[in-house]
Amino acid sequence: MIFEEFRKETLARGIPYWWRPRGLSMAPTIDDGDRVLVAAAAPESLKPGDIVKFRAQGVFVMHRLVRLDRGEDGARAFVFRGDNAPANDQPVTAAAIIGRAVAVERHGVQRRLDSRFELWRGRLKIIKRALIERWRDRRGGALVLIPALAALLSLGSSTAFAHSHDYRNDDSRDSRDSRDDRYDRDDRYDRDDRDGKNSNGKTPALATLSVIGTPRVGRHLFGVAIDSGHGLAVVANRNDRTVSVIDLLSATTVRTILVGRGPVDVAIHASGIAFVTLAQENAVAVIDPALGTLIRKIAVGHHPSGIAVGGNIVVVANRGSRSLTILNAVNLTPISDLTVGRIPRDVAINPLTGVVAVTDESDGMVYLVDIRYPESPVFLPPVTLPGGGRGHTDDYRRRGPRARPVGIAFDYGVGVNQFVVADENRNAVHIVKLSATGTVDGIRSVDVGKRPQAIAVNPGRDWALVTSEKDDVFGLSLSSGEVSSRTDVGKRPRGIAIDPQTCRAVVSNSKGHSASVLVGPCNVLKIFSLSPSSARVGSSAFTLEIIGSGFAANARVGLGTLTLTPTLVTPGRLQVTVPASAVATLGSLLVSVTNPADRGGSPTVSNTLPFVVNTDPLKLTAVTPNTSVADGLDLALTLTGQRITSGARVFFGPPTVSGCGVEIETGSLSGSTVLRAIVPGIRADYYGIHGTDLTLRGGVYCVQVVNPDGERSNTLPVTITNPEPTLSNLFPSAADQGSPTITMLLNGGGFIGTVAGAQILPTTVVKFNNVPVSAVPNQIQPTDQMVITIPGTLLVSPGVFTVSVENPAINGVGGGTASATFTVRATNAILPTKVVAIPEGQPDHVAMVGPRLGAVAVSAQGLIRLLDLSKLNFATATPDAGVVLDPPIVLADPRI
Repeated sequence: MIFEEFRKETLARGIPYWWRPRGLSMAPTIDDGDRVLVAAAAPESLKPGDIVKFRAQGVFVMHRLVRLDRGEDGARAFVFRGDNAPANDQPVTAAAIIGRAVAVERHGVQRRLDSRFELWRGRLKIIKRALIERWRDRRGGALVLIPALAALLSLGSSTAFAHSHDYRNDDSRDSRDSRDDRYDRDDRYDRDDRDGKNSNGKTPALATLSVIGTPRVGRHLFGVAIDSGHGLAVVANRNDRTVSVIDLLSATTVRTILVGRGPVDVAIHASGIAFVTLAQENAVAVIDPALGTLIRKIAVGHHPSGIAVGGNIVVVANRGSRSLTILNAVNLTPISDLTVGRIPRDVAINPLTGVVAVTDESDGMVYLVDIRYPESPVFLPPVTLPGGGRGHTDDYRRRGPRARPVGIAFDYGVGVNQFVVADENRNAVHIVKLSATGTVDGIRSVDVGKRPQAIAVNPGRDWALVTSEKDDVFGLSLSSGEVSSRTDVGKRPRGIAIDPQTCRAVVSNSKGHSASVLVGPCNVLKIFSLSPSSARVGSSAFTLEIIGSGFAANARVGLGTLTLTPTLVTPGRLQVTVPASAVATLGSLLVSVTNPADRGGSPTVSNTLPFVVNTDPLKLTAVTPNTSVADGLDLALTLTGQRITSGARVFFGPPTVSGCGVEIETGSLSGSTVLRAIVPGIRADYYGIHGTDLTLRGGVYCVQVVNPDGERSNTLPVTITNPEPTLSNLFPSAADQGSPTITMLLNGGGFIGTVAGAQILPTTVVKFNNVPVSAVPNQIQPTDQMVITIPGTLLVSPGVFTVSVENPAINGVGGGTASATFTVRATNAILPTKVVAIPEGQPDHVAMVGPRLGAVAVSAQGLIRLLDLSKLNFATATPDAGVVLDPPIVLADPRI
């Protein structure tokens, strides 16, 4: 009713108003999300070809007028149809007519829709469609006219924006701004297109953004993060109390990790350690996605939601307590806590400037905090988004819906310092540029999708992705502020993350129990791997697959002196047929990919990788041993194969996009068939940590050999299982009831861990009375000693409790649990005492000089008495004989 009154009032006064329809039935003239200027129009003034807004079956529709009819009662009837609709709409009367579309605005550029050119262009579309339909029905007729009409229409579409008119100086601008998008969610112009699909049921997908896999995960997905180093993505499954780990290369789920109640968001440190906010536990879970283990939990504020990692700092937005918690990512301890906003939702960090940005969905603002000194963070001036702010002044000045920022991400690089915010109320993305001092240099808003939620940025590469509740994802060019691509994903996408190395992205679909793995454009043209990387001389033609990023649709492949045209092209994958003539002679051929030049530019050439043509390709047939137990020591490997040349390098570790892990130490080579290598263990001393943690923890790894000419062998698996831990003793082994937080030394063996920054973190899970507690391995002997912290809340009640250590199994093999007891003494317990009489008088100094051997000094007599404490019997009250040893030790020069 409010909109009806507004419409009647503005049109009655002859004032046009702006309206944003939804759907694709009028594309490309009016695309989804374009703003259309609607002006009053008498029904008798309408002509075929006009684009008209009218009401039908209780909803607003904007279609093109096809013809005028007469009803049975003789009244004038109007027949409309969308340019992409399969059939005409039901006729409507003059009472349903609202107004005529006179202009459309797209990405800030406006053009007329009521010009003579546009009118005739619309009429030609009607004629073209009628001829096509007549030909389909009769298989004949005026088919010869169709090519000419199509050419004329294409000419019209290419020159359409030349007939534009700038309304920014018109009085109608105020009318549009005063109402803005207030009616976007209530009014739809296309009944058939509300779900973002064409009227024929198909959704247009741009080739620059495509789905390559939909792995199944848990229930009610939320946040997602990507570990580029290991090629893994971690997705939070809120209703399953788990996270799912996805392999980016194969787009499959490789493992599920139980983390706790209400996992919401995920962030990953450069070491591969992941941090997961647990909304229902008011904590952050620390996990190792590569191993599938839970390391520990850290208490934070109430109802944590967003989380981000920058350098060695972790920042958590606590939605329930209106605060930020700053953590140390290396030693996993809280640094500071500060109050911010009303409902902090998401958080992002610029690692170059040390600035944190926090979205506040209540105020429509973004708060900025300088955490270069995390112990004493400094607030910077907050950013009020369009439609944001608090108080009567902001409410009065607000035009359009109130801003509700949700997802946020930073874009940074050389000369780039900005953040991007998804505003679900205004159906827009705000690009906010910052100065070097943290002040706002400008805000640009981009209309995108329906209720955008999460956003991810590929830093410094002018590319961002944003999810929409219409089950799709939009690609944005941040420099131009335009939507560059779009693709459909699963139901209700909630989280998104981009891998800057491969330009792959992962979307968490909260209602679809699945994730969508995307391949998008990447302006860094790069080759990661070749498959195969070698061929036998004289081989027949074969298919070469190239994995990389930034491949254009018209890319060409260079192989030696040949230029080949790919048979399959995606932004991250190429396939090309290699002719037999290319492998007719021995040698090494350099493979490259070239993207042809754009207008006025120059071609872009990738890096090169060698493709080796030989008599016998490099091949590994066996690795000894192929299984081992994690002990933190060096692991010697013997690799057996063929055509291993002098200077070959060996790589070992988790499988990655380009091969296996990291380069390890190489030993002797026997002929061309046996190569020895060493996987360095953990080598820590007082000056730091050296070596690797590959043997300090279990895992399924691979090994690969690379010859000096660049030829890569196949990979072979090596499994390192976790040992069964042992506990020899605890110190202390008892504490009084009600004691404050205590630290305890655990001595044993078989403890496992991982390296994060400059510290070793435990992978062995330590529990006190079945409650996980914080643990820190001895940095010199991490497999034998740990120091744990028992909070005072666990020492409230007296009794005998269990301290346990647990190593997870690897593929069902290895691991185990060991335990010891810890006693909490009742506070009302009275310790037994015994009085020992010293013959020479009252002693004034007491000391322990050995096991159960005490000494007391009687300074007045200048002597010392030794006491044998093993003779004490606390069960009796009588003096014990033999406690005071004779003779006394008399000092030659008595001193006090």
